[in-house]
Amino acid sequence: MQRSNPRVSAAGLRCPPGCPSLPFPDAGSAKSALGIPTRCRYFDEAFASYFQALALREPRGQESYVSDLERVRASFRRRASQHPLALDTSISDYGEHEIGGFSYTKGAWSLYVLHELVGERAFRSIVRRLLTDFGSAPADFVAFRRLAEQVSQRDLSRFFDEWIFGTESSRLMVGDDSIEQIVDRYR
Repeated sequence: MQRSNPRVSAAGLRCPPGCPSLPFPDAGSAKSALGIPTRCRYFDEAFASYFQALALREPRGQESYVSDLERVRASFRRRASQHPLALDTSISDYGEHEIGGFSYTKGAWSLYVLHELVGERAFRSIVRRLLTDFGSAPADFVAFRRLAEQVSQRDLSRFFDEWIFGTESSRLMVGDDSIEQIVDRYR
């Protein structure tokens, strides 16, 4: 019996170095740090969407990576114009409003911004720690923020307040600011 290589996707794409090969646990029925059930699929969908762009960055290059993420942003704009609730709902409240599918777009962009903000080494360390600390238990946004701040040794409160717990990120997603301008808000 031939064993499959966990570092190669079903499409035959190799994960870049440091790319996790294990999925995050399904947080769909998890309870948050406050004991509130959550159905937000951020830790599945946002990471899956963002990791897809990262996996393709190596063979296709940085320009293609940025272009792919701009298409994700355009998709958010189109979908949000049809479902305005997405503009007024924080990522942390997606499950409450049954709009978790926006994690594929805005969620992926939140990870893109975080990655650009903390840098390659810190972002990879955050992902590794998420897998280590939450590989068999659901993560929540409070724990994610704590871990990201600890690993990056940065105060990420404004980033998390705007991208995860607030709705300012929706304005940024539909606006014309570049990724560099968005990241500069949090430096």
